[in-house]
Amino acid sequence: MGLFDRIIGRKSVTVTADDGSSTSPTQWFDLGAAGTGFGTYSKQIADGYSDNPYVARCVDLIADTVSSLEPILFDEEGNEVQDRRLKALLSRPNPLDSWESYSFESVADLVLNGNSYTIGIFTVRGVEELWPASPDRVTAETTGDIMHPVRMWEVTTGTGALRVEPERMIHAHRKLDRDGVYGISPLRPAGRSIRQQTSARQWNQSLMDNGAKPSLVILDPNTMTAGQFRDFMSRLRAGHSGVGNAGSTMLLDGGKTVASAGFSARDMDYSQGVTTSGREIAIALGVPPELVGDSANKTYSNAQEANREFALHTVVPYANRFFGAISARVCRHYPGVARIGFDASQIDGMRGDEAAMMTALQSSTFLTVNEKRQRLGFEPVPNGDVILTGMGNVPLEEVASPPGALYPTVDPLDELAGTDPLRRLAGDATETQADDPLRSLL
Repeated sequence: MGLFDRIIGRKSVTVTADDGSSTSPTQWFDLGAAGTGFGTYSKQIADGYSDNPYVARCVDLIADTVSSLEPILFDEEGNEVQDRRLKALLSRPNPLDSWESYSFESVADLVLNGNSYTIGIFTVRGVEELWPASPDRVTAETTGDIMHPVRMWEVTTGTGALRVEPERMIHAHRKLDRDGVYGISPLRPAGRSIRQQTSARQWNQSLMDNGAKPSLVILDPNTMTAGQFRDFMSRLRAGHSGVGNAGSTMLLDGGKTVASAGFSARDMDYSQGVTTSGREIAIALGVPPELVGDSANKTYSNAQEANREFALHTVVPYANRFFGAISARVCRHYPGVARIGFDASQIDGMRGDEAAMMTALQSSTFLTVNEKRQRLGFEPVPNGDVILTGMGNVPLEEVASPPGALYPTVDPLDELAGTDPLRRLAGDATETQADDPLRSLL
């Protein structure tokens, strides 16, 4: 039995035969004018992720960081809870994927395309499996209603199409388009910069293949026959084209002259163009340029600030979108679990904030021990609901109360009366004598 046959409620799932017509989605994710090559998700992968080092590194950095976060279950009050079945599902979403591989693919789709799709297999016991679906295989049957914009999701399978109810599709997305259906890809604002880098690299590669020589125009005052032209071009390619002929000397006869018909690398400013477009790509994807190895576009004074910016404004928002989409569809099937979250302190860039917060809490004098522990995510401890001051870390009420209220004053003579043998022999009468030798000694 296949994946889609195992989805519960198969009466609402219809597989249609492939009639040979195109099943690719409508080109919602075009990054520019027609013909730019970014119309479909497959082209975004090929021309963006697979062909551009900036895009590849930025996407990997975001997806790797989010996939390293361990899912944590919370109840409605924000307390961590345990559910063995849900933990097992998240540990192994489907027979082919671990949590790390599933979350990496899903977040990479979200970063590249602005959309991430997961088909859930639901049963009366909960959710059995979670299967990621590539965005280029998913299209929406819209309703035109802004409250419920999707009537059905259609997933192409290669042999047909699967119709999935909105309640069974986990859709994480970025900012939605005007129809409220698809998220907008961050490659759209970065599309022009990606094309600039691709063109610059192709030009530079062609220049290198030609021995770093610009295009030439050879002027001949005489008219050559077809045979003379073919012979001349053959000798020119054999002796003066390609990397192996770089720097060769050209000797022309018959009054021929050479003129440059191209620009030099300085004129094209290849390196500056790549640097500028690389910075624009990194900005569009939310990654500080220095984190992708671009020291020329360094924007932060040190790596700690760059990591903190990346964690706070890129990783955490993507993680919130991804975990929130799963929670909306999955948690309702597990009583006691309100949401699936994560510990932000696991992110490298947030650990500096965690250390600063611990230092601030440790020096705080207006919070109880349990309030400090709760802020850090720890369980309360017995007798921890007291405020400690800086005077030897004693309870605040002991400082505010008179000494006799908490610790009654005891006369030293009364203490001696129970231990001094002379006092015990003298009895009560001795204590009342004003000239008692022991009292005078005291």
